[in-house]
Amino acid sequence: MSLWVSVFGLDSLRELGFHLIAINQSLSLFSALTTRLLAVPKQILEVTDTFRKLQVMLEQTEGSAAKATAKIESLRSAVQATGIPLADLAKSYAQFSAAGVPNIDRTIKALADATAAFGGGRQNFELAALAIQQMAGKGVISMEELRRVGTSTIGVVFV
Repeated sequence: MSLWVSVFGLDSLRELGFHLIAINQSLSLFSALTTRLLAVPKQILEVTDTFRKLQVMLEQTEGSAAKATAKIESLRSAVQATGIPLADLAKSYAQFSAAGVPNIDRTIKALADATAAFGGGRQNFELAALAIQQMAGKGVISMEELRRVGTSTIGVVFV
């Protein structure tokens, strides 16, 4: 019999094992918590950077900071209604503006609503927006782009 068991007893050895296990689990939990807490400032910086880029992009499109801020607010309502991320809506807005798409607000709202109504997400919205942008840029409505808009938003396959 070992000295530890004879001096402290078998129960003390078991208790020591349980305490060591508890300490190990606590250290693991503390490590995971620390890792997550350290990631928060990085995420905040990334989100702040994204919003700053959106603001600058819309300032160039709209011509002033006040108009850009108002545009972001109107796009936020579309985000709440459709679930399409603000960055994607703002990017499409700027691209539509550059391509000369008429009635940009109505176009984006209709596109986002159609995408969301038929269960589409971010990727579907981006594909449909790209097709509309290409049609506007060419000045010609082509069957290929119409097909892409239909399949991206509502899942319709043209034959």
